[in-house]
Order: sequence, then C-alpha cells, then structure tokens
Amino acid sequence: MNCWKPVLFLILVSGLSLRADSPAWVNVTNDLGGDAATWGRFSAMTLGAAPGADTVYVHVGSVGLFATKDGGAHWTNTQVPPGPCPMDGFVSNFVFDPKDPKTFWMGCWYGKGLFKTTDGGATFQQLGTMDRGEGVSVDFTDPERKTIALGQHEQLQGLFLSKDGGATWKKIGANLPPGTNFPSWPLLLSSNVLLVNTSGYHKDLISGLWRSEDAGETWAKVSDFFATGTPTLTSKGTVFYPIKEGLARSTDGGKTWTLLKAPVAGTIIELPDGRLAGKWYTAAGFIKISSDNGDTWQDYGPKLPVNPTPLGPGIVYLPGTKAFMISTPGKDKKIPDAVWRLDALQ
Repeated sequence: MNCWKPVLFLILVSGLSLRADSPAWVNVTNDLGGDAATWGRFSAMTLGAAPGADTVYVHVGSVGLFATKDGGAHWTNTQVPPGPCPMDGFVSNFVFDPKDPKTFWMGCWYGKGLFKTTDGGATFQQLGTMDRGEGVSVDFTDPERKTIALGQHEQLQGLFLSKDGGATWKKIGANLPPGTNFPSWPLLLSSNVLLVNTSGYHKDLISGLWRSEDAGETWAKVSDFFATGTPTLTSKGTVFYPIKEGLARSTDGGKTWTLLKAPVAGTIIELPDGRLAGKWYTAAGFIKISSDNGDTWQDYGPKLPVNPTPLGPGIVYLPGTKAFMISTPGKDKKIPDAVWRLDALQ
C-alpha cells in the first residue's frame, strides 16, 4: 500500500507498531568517518548489528570501523586511539557470534579479504591471505567456531574453507564443476554441510545454488536460481537467498527450493519476534515485513527517503530503541546521507 493510516498500520504490524504521530526517516550519518575516506562513504554500504544488540557498525574505506550506540547520533572509531585501518577495501558483510556481540567477522572487497575482532573492533586479526573477500559464514553449531567459509568477489572458483579458525585454508571452490560462475556467498549449516551460490556477470557460465555434505569436496546442484547476495538462516532453520525474482527459500537445509516473488530486493533480516524484514531499492519503496515466513509482505512505515544500497545487507533492526537503520552510500566523499533511521514504538 502506498498510502497508509496509523490505525490500519497498527493492525498490520502489531508487534512493531508505529507511533500515532507517524515518525519520519531521520538522517543519522552525522560524524560518520569524516571526509577523508579513500572510497568515500560509498564504502559504508553495509551495516552490522549483532542480534539482540543496539550497537551498529559501519566501515568507511581506509579510515576505520565506526560504531554507534545511540542510533547514529554519534559515531566513534572503534580503534582507540585510531590506528591504521587494515581493511583497505570496504566491508561487504558482518557475521556476528550469537554468543558474543563483540566477536564478529568481516569480508572485505577490493583489498585484504577477511578479518575477525573479539573486542568490538578495537583490534583486528586478518585470517588467511586471500583478497577480495565477499561472503563470510561461520559454523555456529561448533562452540569453538573453527569452521569458516569465505567467498571471493568476482573470482572464478574463489571459495575457501578453514577448519582451524582461519589459520589455514583450502580452496574448495576448485571442486565445483568447470564453467561455474562466481561462488561469492557461502552458508555453513554445520562443519561439513554448506551451501553456495554461483552467479555473476558471466552470462555464459553456470549459475545456481549448490550443496555439499562433505565440506566442499563434492557438490550437488540444487537450484537454477540466480542468487545475488548474503543468505539468511533463521532461528527456525529456514534459508533464504536473495535472487533476481525476489527470494529463494528452503526449509530442508538447502535440498529443495521455492521461489517467492517477494516485493523485497537483497538480503533480509530476522526480527526478534521471528518475523522477517527487507527493503526495496528505490525511494518509492518501503521497509517490508513478513509474518508468514516470506509468503506475504506488508509495507512498514513511511516511504524510504533515499535509494538504499543494492549491495550488501544494508538494513538492521535495533531491539532496544525499536528502530530500523538503512545505509545508502554514495560516491561523493562528503555525501550527507549515508545512514538513516526510522524510530518506532510498541
């Protein structure tokens, strides 16, 4: 619906109802990263927030990793004092440890490929020597977090697996069939079971979704869908991959897939109450909410103020303040509207 009334809206999204005075999107870029970024705020395409936490992270290329604890009113470089930023490209996605919100992994495009922090970004550890990191996945069924997968950006057979926490790596992408497209976005379901997409600009190469039950030694193609971004694994075990037509959904660990022609584009997130949230890519769109595992979607809040990023998972939800934040970076180093917030109350 393109026009909504507060009363109807409260019915549609009762678990995340909006204020009766209809809150608006607010530009909360504020002091994020200054104006010295090599990549400009274009690099702030991806927001990161640990499930259940209100600290939001954004990386600004060659400047640093910034965090906000007040919904974007203030941003602080996580390195105190600020030191050389080892991430010389820009972060494509964040993967947070569900047991420790200060521990997370970051895949980095166009530079050193994979980093880990255990102190909320005060210090960084580079894992491996791969470059052009894109999709990262960690096996959270293992309390020691030893199995990690990394997909490279626009690199044929560029898929790597570590069984020792990132100390050593094996190029399991070499085991994919010849002629496959870029395996950029892996998803570990256990230490041995993983999924990956193959997609990219090579139209003459094989695209689809693949599944392995032996840690990438062999692969079975499970779908022809053209998957293009970060997958989502929900608390109920449902897997979603963003695809050109909307979403691909699997409820059996990636063995079979269903096409959902959902009005969302890109990565979706799971809200604390189990519902799903996503966004459309244009300023004419809305945040979208699904209460039935992606079958149907409803508009949430006022129209998006800007075009959200078509790259990376540029949406987070803050449970403490009950707010959404989106990123919409531009190539101008002084762009004033990289991050926006929409407040809501129950």
